[in-house]
Amino acid sequence: MEVPDDSDEVNSRREAFRRVAIEIRDIAIKQHLPIGVVLGFLLGVVWPAPGVFFADIKFQYVCVVGISFISGLKLKTDDIKDALKAYRGVIWGLLSILLVTGLVGIELTKALSDSFSDPIERSVLNSNVTQDSDATCGSSNSSTSSDGVLGPAEFNTGLQVFFASPCTIASGIVIVTQFGGNHALSLLLTVVENLTAVGTIAPLLSWRGSFGDDATLKIVPLVTKLLLTILLPLLVGKALRFHSKVPPVVKRYKKSMTYTSNFFLTILPWMKISSTQDSGLLVCAPVSSIAAIFAFCTAVHVLFLLINGFMVVLLRMELVNAKAVLIQASQKSLSVSLSVLSFLPESLGQQGLLAIPCIMGYFGQLLLDTVLTSAWLTLERRSKLTVDAGELPIVSSNELVYGTQPRKSKLPSYRVGLVEIAF
Repeated sequence: MEVPDDSDEVNSRREAFRRVAIEIRDIAIKQHLPIGVVLGFLLGVVWPAPGVFFADIKFQYVCVVGISFISGLKLKTDDIKDALKAYRGVIWGLLSILLVTGLVGIELTKALSDSFSDPIERSVLNSNVTQDSDATCGSSNSSTSSDGVLGPAEFNTGLQVFFASPCTIASGIVIVTQFGGNHALSLLLTVVENLTAVGTIAPLLSWRGSFGDDATLKIVPLVTKLLLTILLPLLVGKALRFHSKVPPVVKRYKKSMTYTSNFFLTILPWMKISSTQDSGLLVCAPVSSIAAIFAFCTAVHVLFLLINGFMVVLLRMELVNAKAVLIQASQKSLSVSLSVLSFLPESLGQQGLLAIPCIMGYFGQLLLDTVLTSAWLTLERRSKLTVDAGELPIVSSNELVYGTQPRKSKLPSYRVGLVEIAF
């Protein structure tokens, strides 16, 4: 009687385990930025000491300068020239991100100002109680906590800063590239918007922002810090590219530089959450309020997508340009908003609490855009397979389908899977 050989079964299990491990590794590498931010948030809550140490030595300035410098090193002049040809996308993208979405987000936040409770940090300072923060939270907000559905007033300030920020520096470009959009246009919008935002964030917040009667925002110091920590390092990095030996090095270590930049980006919220947890003020923000902020930011991002989606159709942009503008003009930068928060006066509230809405808003837009673009690409692939099988005629994106005969239209139409969106 033959003894059954289990070696094949063992090898099969090992191969299956290896495939699962590789898949998990690939997902972790591809989604390392949101994973890093989540881990940083959890680490700051569970073990705040390291984050507090780096915050005390002002390491946030190193992070901001590092992100800007790396962005400058990776900026190619040829990409800018190519993207300038899509002038309609450039013009609307700049107008949308620097003014339209900022105003819409700020005004919607102000409209919900009654849903925020009193500022926690200022209540703590005014009561001169620093030893028992839990007691302070309970006493200082006992009369308003029931009314503060969206949390403390620090959340109000953080939301306004987040909505006034430019587009994302890294994640937006990654999503646009995976989405099949115009990479050069996405890069141009990112660079120009972040450079321009250095001089527009403070005036916009001073013009339309509302931070309470006892809090003021000084424009000149804020603009000066943004120029020194964002604009100057970016220009230095771009200037270094003119040296013949620099571009090959940048190309060789492109992935390493991207990981380094994203590492700096994860460090910023980690330090702020750690400082907030160490002060004991994080318990003053209930989970329900954080969830409400997440839902609000996600809803506002959907509104941004609808506004920009309508405009890219109205302006008759090509599909690749429309994808780039749709994503870039609808997203807001976590790194820039956290940088601005680090420059705000202490009278506006505790830094960690101010950062929570920015982090929630970033997570909301990242999650939603990833899901939407993945669904769109899946439908496009299915549509291509159906067309290749001969079930549907091949129709360009600027043609409408009437029966079996395509007819030209003055406005563009976009095919999403088997559905033709016509205007």
